[in-house]
Amino acid sequence: PSPTLRLLRAVAAMPVTSFRGTLPATSLCSAAAARSHGAGAPKPSTTVIVMADDRWTQPLEYVNAAGRINRAYAQRHGYRFRAFALDKAVCGSLHPSPCKLLAVREALADTHVETAVFADSDAIFLDQSLSVSRFLQMHGVSATTPLAMPTDCDHFVLNAGLQIWNKGAGTARLLSEWIARSRNYSLFPWEQEAMKRWYRGQHTWLRRERAVQLIPHNESSWHVGSCDGAAYVPARWLSHVTGRWPQMRAPIMNATLQRLGLEPWGTLCDCAVRLRPPLGTNVASTALGSAAQATPPAATVAGGGGSTQVLSDVLIY
Repeated sequence: PSPTLRLLRAVAAMPVTSFRGTLPATSLCSAAAARSHGAGAPKPSTTVIVMADDRWTQPLEYVNAAGRINRAYAQRHGYRFRAFALDKAVCGSLHPSPCKLLAVREALADTHVETAVFADSDAIFLDQSLSVSRFLQMHGVSATTPLAMPTDCDHFVLNAGLQIWNKGAGTARLLSEWIARSRNYSLFPWEQEAMKRWYRGQHTWLRRERAVQLIPHNESSWHVGSCDGAAYVPARWLSHVTGRWPQMRAPIMNATLQRLGLEPWGTLCDCAVRLRPPLGTNVASTALGSAAQATPPAATVAGGGGSTQVLSDVLIY
């Protein structure tokens, strides 16, 4: 059989423990579900899976297949799932790719959230049994590391399509400055190029504080399994079917939908909520004080019922 057929057979054969019948019927992606934690409700998860795109209303776009696969992963582990719809009113002059950082920012504003996993619209959790915390433990990432990202092929160095954020002392500064730097890059790969240049710079705060940890991509971890050759090799956990292999998105995602017992390709995710307009608000949609207000102290980023001003807009807008 051809390499593509062998790949699809391997994806279809991946083991999965059925989670149907063991989860609440309400979707974890709705805004109401994210806010509803009344008496008798289970303790909300501190981990959230985040996606962001401007094509949620187009059923044949791969984001809808990826959204349903990743929502199933979140449900299986009891995580929150936040899918954000991007538009010009929110992103302004930002391309939708760097605008996803605003979605991360809003997800981290939830005082219950300690870890946010951003997955690009062409990235899916193939191995749905492996938890986020276990993945981080396997690769030596501590809970105090603000951001983990995968290495990437060739000159790209790192890939911004997959991000794992931990709230901590450097999280606010890291995210705010990354967004600010991304505004200087109007061409592909946008915010990824901004982070690469920042990361590779000499004597920067980023390196001194070890704010970013790169986890190698390979078949047993995330991003892509291999950069060698023309054939796509998936990563076992969080597989990123990048623009280098666009023809593989539909077959791999459809095989995964079938394996998980989900509706086939072409079905809307119906899970996105609009990202709130950022101007005049912080990530918690709470009015800021003076426009000259400094970045809130690190303690406000660490969670635990502190100030709602988790991140500042000052460096961003």
